[in-house]
Amino acid sequence: VPTVGLTACTGSTGTIGLEVTGGTPAYSYSWTGPASFTADTKDITGLATGMYTVVITDLNGCITTLDVEVGTQDVTIDLTEVITPAICTSNNGGIDLSIAGGTAPYTISWTGPNGFNSSDEDITSLAAGTYTVTVTDANGCTTTKDIEVTVEIQTIELTEVITPAICTSSNGGIDLSIAGGTA
Repeated sequence: VPTVGLTACTGSTGTIGLEVTGGTPAYSYSWTGPASFTADTKDITGLATGMYTVVITDLNGCITTLDVEVGTQDVTIDLTEVITPAICTSNNGGIDLSIAGGTAPYTISWTGPNGFNSSDEDITSLAAGTYTVTVTDANGCTTTKDIEVTVEIQTIELTEVITPAICTSSNGGIDLSIAGGTA
């Protein structure tokens, strides 16, 4: 009776465990499988998706054969982001990405406006626009997400205190105060 553990995406993480009854112990095992896989143990691990065949021979030379299929399970990788908007026309936006699920290490690939690309998890110095990230885990599980960096328009306010010129003298002045924006 086989117990099968599925693979994760394209990774080789499957398992097959056997419970053998009947015949005369001790048993010998001869496994074959995808990509020239062979083994001579009762239980096998690190398996890719596919069909595995075991030939079990008991102490008296009695033989039985069993085919066992290892399937694939879907693995979810969740991406969450904290976005820092770009201010006006500056390239000072950012995306702080958090990855959950799947199996580390992750491979990260960003693309964005004006030919932007990066393999960093968190990206900065961004212009406004849509950035696409693709994350692939150690087992080949993949997820893709579009993230928009918005524009934050900041208002610059000016207030002035005017000192009038006296008669025809050049003794007038303007004291200007600036608020808002980024110094």
